[in-house]
Amino acid sequence: MLAGCSMLPWAEMSDEEAGEKYLAAICPSNSALERWSEAHSAYVDDPTAGFAGAIEAAAGVRDSAQAAAQALESDQWPEDVAEDIGKVQESLYVDVSNFDNLAGAETADEYDRTNRIEDPNGGAAQAVRSGLGLSADTTGSCGVEE
Repeated sequence: MLAGCSMLPWAEMSDEEAGEKYLAAICPSNSALERWSEAHSAYVDDPTAGFAGAIEAAAGVRDSAQAAAQALESDQWPEDVAEDIGKVQESLYVDVSNFDNLAGAETADEYDRTNRIEDPNGGAAQAVRSGLGLSADTTGSCGVEE
């Protein structure tokens, strides 16, 4: 440690700080995904009536996923979760692309052809939660009641 300095500027966050930062970044995206899931279910039940809501909700996921990925940018994550944070970011950017395609669909047929959401790093978010001592419950830990 440098004399007179209590903390180096690149010091790792504590697990508690990291947990707070992670939830602040990811919870809005989780909420947007929940809204899309509900809108998509309404679309499946009645494609004509539910199409506009599904498109709007997809745009919300796209925007919140991008914001979350950007909010996770840091070189100060605890070492035991840093790699998984990178994977979560990759997943969020995949969501940005996938949901941008859905949001841009002009017809129900195009929406249906585009709705092939895959997440190669799906387990990374739970690895981060575990590493930071956070609940695996993605809605409850964000203060969302089902």
